[in-house]
Amino acid sequence: MLAPSLPPEPRDPEPLSWLLMLLPLPVGIAMALLFSPFFLMFSLLSPITAVGRNYDGKRRKRKALARNAETMREDLLAFIDQLDQRRAVAA
Repeated sequence: MLAPSLPPEPRDPEPLSWLLMLLPLPVGIAMALLFSPFFLMFSLLSPITAVGRNYDGKRRKRKALARNAETMREDLLAFIDQLDQRRAVAA
């Protein structure tokens, strides 16, 4: 009989990259001035996507930590029950 092991730690979300968020903006502004204002709307999608991805990564980590804590609690309760059963048999 072995004690339950700790579940693996979930990965940290990727940090928010300001360079990747802001780099499309000057290009989008230039393209909007030269060609069409629709290019500016597309350049704004990059920062919105980056922020959404960062938020989603943090949310997924919180859920994984909660899931790991629940699994660990269930494993520990099952382990304690096994110990109680063996103690009762030995007595």
